[in-house]
Amino acid sequence: MIPKYLVILLSILQILSFTVYATITPQSADPIGNTLYVGGSGTGNYTLIQDALDNASDGDTIYVYNDSSPYQENILITQSILLQGENKETTIIDGNNQGNTITIEHDTVIVTGFTISNGSGPLGILEWYIAGIRITANHVCIKNNIIANNRLGIFIKNAEHLTLTNNTLLNDCVVIAPYDLAAVYTPFIEQYYIHTIENNTVNGKPLIYRHGLTNTLLPSEAGQIILVSSYNNTIKDTSFNQADFAIILINSSYNTISNNILTNGSAGLLWLLYSSNNHLTNNTISQNLEGICLDQASTQNTITYNILNNNSHCNLMIESRSHHNHVQNNDFLGTPRVHGYLLNAFRTTYHQNYWDDHDSVLPKIIRGELTFPFLPGLRFPWFGIDWQPSAQQNI
Repeated sequence: MIPKYLVILLSILQILSFTVYATITPQSADPIGNTLYVGGSGTGNYTLIQDALDNASDGDTIYVYNDSSPYQENILITQSILLQGENKETTIIDGNNQGNTITIEHDTVIVTGFTISNGSGPLGILEWYIAGIRITANHVCIKNNIIANNRLGIFIKNAEHLTLTNNTLLNDCVVIAPYDLAAVYTPFIEQYYIHTIENNTVNGKPLIYRHGLTNTLLPSEAGQIILVSSYNNTIKDTSFNQADFAIILINSSYNTISNNILTNGSAGLLWLLYSSNNHLTNNTISQNLEGICLDQASTQNTITYNILNNNSHCNLMIESRSHHNHVQNNDFLGTPRVHGYLLNAFRTTYHQNYWDDHDSVLPKIIRGELTFPFLPGLRFPWFGIDWQPSAQQNI
């Protein structure tokens, strides 16, 4: 008979051996991808990053040397690859203002070690959705990059489980959007907005992204703030300069945004998506593309005592089923294309706002239009009314 202690010892060894096998064997069985080289002086190295991508397979690494930088390309990634730059300070991909600098359309991609710049289009700031990096795929990781001087820094649409870490954004921001070309209503799908976004900076200040935040005063030292499904928070006393979309609220309610300054952004925007019952007060928003935008069924928000000055496209846009909002005692200043605009939005009330383009005792008409899915391309006039516009500035 085998002694009892030997039976116990053999059992332990068997368990340990199974554990080691289960831990090691799958890793060693994984296929190892090839490494393709771009730039440098090696035999067979590619001249263009896109040429390497066109010859890559899932699991490959594309390593880009910095001695052939800048790479003036607009690259498209359609494989699961690691795109690795030699040095993020000196390995530059320049989109040459010909569209997105990097477009990622395949799941499980890593981009690291680059400066990514000049992603924009020929129409300039109006093509607001063009970016240094455009992502429409899942499980993408963007880490340890410099993203600078694009129309947008990183544009995300219909993507899940992204990781954005340790990136430096200069005159750029991260935008998570439900649409790009047209401002049409899109139902809210929460998983498109839940990501790991950590340790990034915008113009030297932290990029603050939070999901499910409640009852919190946000730090005033921020380069951009994105709140998703967050309630009863306060954003105040923060100065945003040259940020594309400085504050974004997504599916967030009962938050207060007050005493902030948003200036000189290519969009600049304070953007609400699917967000209701928020209070926006005493903010100064100037010299951007747009000032405040209520979008995607953002209802019953109050906008009071804000200075909206010379935001070139529109000082206040209310669109896409954003009904029942209240706009009172604001100052609409400067020479934007329009001070206020309504697009497929109803029953907003305007009261005692100052409009510097209105010098009459008569009510102020706020322009707008309606569109219908079954009549594509046709637009019908619409309007709102400030029945008692203020004769002097409120602030």
